[in-house]
Amino acid sequence: MMNDRDRSRSRGRGRGVNNRGGGGRGLDNNSPSPSRSGNNTPSPGRGPNRGGPNSRGLVRGRPRPVMSEQEEQERQHREEQQRRAFWCRICGNQGHYVAECSDTLAQDAVDVITPDPVKLATEVTALRLTSVVAPVLSADAKRAVRKQRDELRKQNLEKWGKAGLHLAKRILAPVSRPEVGRANFLKLEFRTDPGQIDLLRYRIEIPEINDKIPTKNEVRRALILRMLVENPPTLNKKFWVTDYYSYIISRGKLYTNIGDEAGVSDLDVSYYRNPTHEPNEPRLLTKIVFEGKVDLPRLIAHVTADSNNLDQDYLPDADLRSLNIVSWYQLHRTAEFNGGIVGKKFYPANQDENHSANVKTADKTSNIFLLRAGFFTSVRPGQGSLLLNVNTTTSAFFPSIVLSRWMQCRWPRGTTFAPELRVLKGVRVTFEGDTATARSGRKYVICEATMTAISNKFITHPKTKARIRADQYLTTNRGE
Repeated sequence: MMNDRDRSRSRGRGRGVNNRGGGGRGLDNNSPSPSRSGNNTPSPGRGPNRGGPNSRGLVRGRPRPVMSEQEEQERQHREEQQRRAFWCRICGNQGHYVAECSDTLAQDAVDVITPDPVKLATEVTALRLTSVVAPVLSADAKRAVRKQRDELRKQNLEKWGKAGLHLAKRILAPVSRPEVGRANFLKLEFRTDPGQIDLLRYRIEIPEINDKIPTKNEVRRALILRMLVENPPTLNKKFWVTDYYSYIISRGKLYTNIGDEAGVSDLDVSYYRNPTHEPNEPRLLTKIVFEGKVDLPRLIAHVTADSNNLDQDYLPDADLRSLNIVSWYQLHRTAEFNGGIVGKKFYPANQDENHSANVKTADKTSNIFLLRAGFFTSVRPGQGSLLLNVNTTTSAFFPSIVLSRWMQCRWPRGTTFAPELRVLKGVRVTFEGDTATARSGRKYVICEATMTAISNKFITHPKTKARIRADQYLTTNRGE
């Protein structure tokens, strides 16, 4: 025996497109659905009017209402307009119907043929009359569309690249009278034959510190400075210059025990990270790699050659960067420059009122910020010569003042607003505590700023991982 629950489970949902009843599988529910045994006798509960009061067919579907002849014609006319509008949208004709679309519609078509994605905008195939279904592109068709788009983009990039090699010819307008102008490009000239200038380029490879290679300009500058102090050049002690980040440019060989094979010859040097190091502190091992010679004749030939005769195998970036480092020789190696260096920017100390300003407190007694003008340079290729480009920059600096005094001047009424205190994060300060301790004169970086007294602030010791007061950590003889 079959109970009501089993009987209701045996009644399947309709699978037809226009299924308005409860069980038909064909295009129309008025036709009997085939049974599993192969005959065409309708099974109980699977027709539009079959099943009991709990039948899903009677609950979820309704029989099609009887229409008059005029209403049936209007319905067919609306469906025909929808089919035409659908195919006109595929063909790209949004404004009007295309006669070819209606002529090619197969009235008795059943299968839908997926059109070629390349010809999708011009060709129309068959349409399933039972429903309007947009053609779905297969994976191969999508790859074909992406491939065609990538090929078009590649062709455009090649055209743009070829157009960029042909520089515009220099047009010299006739000058009626001599004129004097200001420019930030200066022409570079060599006093001797460039082929006789022996400039060598060395690359500095700093090791990992705490499982991470340092990238900040200040850290790399301090490490390279320590390396050069403990390992000064042995052959060329005078004519060399560095950017204190990655490269050293030397006129002639820099060290005695380094080879002449470009990209292979190197030298390992060791040094302590801090001048006041502990006895058991490990030494850092840095590698100096010989990259090769600065090819000045080839660089000059590159800027003086015609745009149609450029050497496609020569990349001037490394040589231009080397000359830019050489232009900093007077700023890095001599005492003539009196000022500060931040990264690759230079700020002269002696500046007039037109190039500097001070942000003072309300009572005009103390400085909060010092505004200073600076400059940075870059060597660039020009029309027939090398040019030194000089640009200006302006930055704000902290004055030389006690940190607590500066905070009182900046916030006279105090502040606990985190974004305001964030301005101190990352600032380097010098600890001037008890002169009897070894920590006096050491530099630190502010990692957090708060209005809480230092005696009430607890931190985690970097070695012992124990909680300790901040003032005890700063005044202890041991620690880092």
